[in-house]
Amino acid sequence: MEALKKAQKAQLDAPASRMKVITTDDNNKTSTVTIEMVQPDMLHWTTENDGQLAMEMWADGKKTYMRQGPGGDIRESPINISSLITQARQSNALETLVAAAQDLKLAGHEDVNGAAASIYTFKSTAMGLDSSVKLWVSDRDNLPLKSEADTRRELKGHTTSKKSVTTFEYGPSIQIAVPAK
Repeated sequence: MEALKKAQKAQLDAPASRMKVITTDDNNKTSTVTIEMVQPDMLHWTTENDGQLAMEMWADGKKTYMRQGPGGDIRESPINISSLITQARQSNALETLVAAAQDLKLAGHEDVNGAAASIYTFKSTAMGLDSSVKLWVSDRDNLPLKSEADTRRELKGHTTSKKSVTTFEYGPSIQIAVPAK
């Protein structure tokens, strides 16, 4: 459990990060969410459904801009999400998984994009979801590099399942340009 807590802290402390989550559902529909964050309060978020841009958002700590759909106009959002960015820095999705982790095991070692990583597997029951998770954590700096999760949910007698693959990147090459308005 200590390894997961170190990974969580390293991720929260990273000056700049990119997380890309590709989720495939029971019907083979794909959604992709990419979240880039640069400290202290810059954010760029895109959501795609089956490869088509659905939403894009930028924030610089003062203003938030959004675009709906690939041809949509970029508009200033009435919602300033700087407090949400602060919350995301303080508590992230990995924290939810860590808090609910059960049956944690070191499953081996493997390189991820040239970086030596330890592989952890665990089960998690959080927010009404049952998940089996595989997480690759950098041996050098404890940063999460990749995760795979198989998630099942029972709702009104119907079971749905999704598979998510998440990749993480860090470093000064991650920069956010907020549209000029």
